[in-house]
Amino acid sequence: MREAELINNIDELINDIKSCIRAAGINNDSSEFEVVTEIFLYKFLNDKLRHELKSISPKLANAEDFDKALEELPEHEFNSLLRDLNPDTAIIKRNQTISFLYKHKEYTDSEGNDFAWLLDKTLVDIANNNLGIFSVSTDDKNKIKLFNGVCRNIIDVVKRNNFAKAVIGKLVNSYNFDQVFSEKYDFFSTIFEHLISEYNSNGGGANAEYYTPKSIAEIIGKILIDEPVQNVEVCDPTAGSGTLLMAIAHEIGEDKCSIYSQDLTQKSVKLLRLNLILNNLTHSLPNVRQADILATPQFKDDSGRNLRQFDYIVSNPPFKTNFESTHQACLDDEHIRIINGKEQKRFFAGVPNIPNADKEKMAIYLMVLQHILYSLKDDGKAGIVVPTKFLDWTDRIAKSIRAYLIDNKFLKAVVSMPPNVFANTGTSVSVLFIDKSRQNNEVFLLDASEMGRSETIKINNKKVKKTILDEEDREYIVNSVRARSVDEGKSVTKDTFTISKRNYSLVAGQYFDIKIEHENLTKEEFDKRMLDYEKRLTVLFGESNDLQKNILESFKMVKYHGKD
Repeated sequence: MREAELINNIDELINDIKSCIRAAGINNDSSEFEVVTEIFLYKFLNDKLRHELKSISPKLANAEDFDKALEELPEHEFNSLLRDLNPDTAIIKRNQTISFLYKHKEYTDSEGNDFAWLLDKTLVDIANNNLGIFSVSTDDKNKIKLFNGVCRNIIDVVKRNNFAKAVIGKLVNSYNFDQVFSEKYDFFSTIFEHLISEYNSNGGGANAEYYTPKSIAEIIGKILIDEPVQNVEVCDPTAGSGTLLMAIAHEIGEDKCSIYSQDLTQKSVKLLRLNLILNNLTHSLPNVRQADILATPQFKDDSGRNLRQFDYIVSNPPFKTNFESTHQACLDDEHIRIINGKEQKRFFAGVPNIPNADKEKMAIYLMVLQHILYSLKDDGKAGIVVPTKFLDWTDRIAKSIRAYLIDNKFLKAVVSMPPNVFANTGTSVSVLFIDKSRQNNEVFLLDASEMGRSETIKINNKKVKKTILDEEDREYIVNSVRARSVDEGKSVTKDTFTISKRNYSLVAGQYFDIKIEHENLTKEEFDKRMLDYEKRLTVLFGESNDLQKNILESFKMVKYHGKD
């Protein structure tokens, strides 16, 4: 199926759900996102069950009316089919399917329960029946269920039943996902991006996830996985909606890796679960955690005493936020292990002080970066998004981390991305590529800040500029880093000794050769050019102050020293 056709079908389905939400009066409500995603996921899992049942039952596959054939199937045959399902397929009973609910829209019982009650009960029962596979956990081991019910979000009780009937009516006649389950990552990542695009940038406050653009995630995945691997463990300690994890899992092969993820917010964890389900990574759902990575890291080694180490780590951490509540826990952290023959604490470079003002600007990414370096295997690889400021920031902790990477020869490459690649933050970003599997005596530095094309998009009804990296741009970046091919004015390879002498700066431009081109001018040409410059400066200055006048006077004193 073509992507344009897919997007059109998804648009139609989401708009149908939203029309029901508007009628119920909960559009723009904080619960709207939860209602949309629960209904969408119920539809997706229902269609996947149909697809799987057809694949193992010729009787159902050849039936003219699937729903009627399913309803008439003897109970023992149906239960036998459920036992043969792939483990990533949700168990949905016959009285929990969309077609069954549609036939019982006028439901009422002796206790006064109506169809809205039945819809919510159905969703909750499905969640409970699939708790072992589709739930994710918080740091205190509580389960976040697949569904919580949707009608309960509608305060006006009278509108609940109408909403339930309307939304089931839309689902039963909507696009059927049955034909797309043989598709791969790119296909389902399009579904996911389109589904959450409106909700992932809204609200969220201090802990709002910064959604990683698919183009950046693809670049990181392709650079990290430059040869076939299998049976590896991949972690993102600040997973957000999971875009980075999906990209690297696709490069490795979904069946060749196990995903581990942690994030602080419940919204992010729900998005990540949806992403894993869509991308055939259901087997990794038990490894999803909602918890603070600084105070309560969730994944331990086999001894249970130290933190687990991973083959690959990817992360786009929050750059700045107030972590005052976990500050003392970071200072008291006792995790220590031997790295390169030396004892190393988890937060080896230190913990930023709590500022007296504007605590929201605490550089939390410096802490996450240290955690990642601590949690990477001796032959592990990592791709980490950082603010470009980090590359030459004189801050003590930032410099200590850069020195650690260079002195231990862990850093393989740095790519500085164009501005506005993240539409919801104007911060310029770079990506650190770490490879502990070999001694990186030289570091490849690529300045891609001039690449891409500008596009204006809307976020929260505001027009913002976003830089788009097309396929050609992405291929250039990936191939350049993989081959370490130097392109004058864009990239350079520098040895670790030289970098250490430059205050451990990782800014590519600081290592470019400066070439001054000389131009032979006659005196008349020189005078004319200087006059033109003087006129342009005068216009720019407008009403000149004393400083501007001094600059113009000094400019007039520049003399011609060439030959007539």
